[in-house]
Amino acid sequence: MLRQRPDTESMSMPGTAHDLHLEQPEALNSALSEFLDGLA
Repeated sequence: MLRQRPDTESMSMPGTAHDLHLEQPEALNSALSEFLDGLA
């Protein structure tokens, strides 16, 4: 995906799997807030 769309942002959260929203909701909220703030 990153090669096909170089403007895509990617990140990894160590210690999580497919349920990031359940495993580390604070980290997800923080990452989403930072991303959305960058769009403004």
